[in-house]
Amino acid sequence: MTALPWTDSATIEECEKIVDKLQRAADGAVTEELQEARFQLLWALAHSTKSADVQLAVTMLTEPPTSNELPRTREYYYTLAVAQYRSHHYMDSRVTVTKALELAPSCHQCAALRDAALEAIAKDGMIGLGVIAGGLAILGGILASSRRR
Repeated sequence: MTALPWTDSATIEECEKIVDKLQRAADGAVTEELQEARFQLLWALAHSTKSADVQLAVTMLTEPPTSNELPRTREYYYTLAVAQYRSHHYMDSRVTVTKALELAPSCHQCAALRDAALEAIAKDGMIGLGVIAGGLAILGGILASSRRR
């Protein structure tokens, strides 16, 4: 998978300013422009270099999207899957990006993220097996040495 893009603190701050400005101008109403600005903020948080920002994106994105518009829904699931992947929640990311692929089967970004999540799951599994095997080898060595006595 090609590397996911990263955003910096300045980009996130700019998105927050835009959302704040639009919220004040909307006076409690939710405009299409405000929804788009909020989504851009969530995208920036999901792609942040800071883990706290990524976790905030996961938290904020756990609510289902209000728009039934196909591109928004796919974008919603993809952005949530990116945040989950960046948070090392690879199983959740795989499940979420699969939902995006159900809505947009030809989305190459989604397919690449799914493959990366599957690869990370396999890698974590191999590391886990290595730790278990190492622990069993140590335990076997202890048992063998205690039997010799």
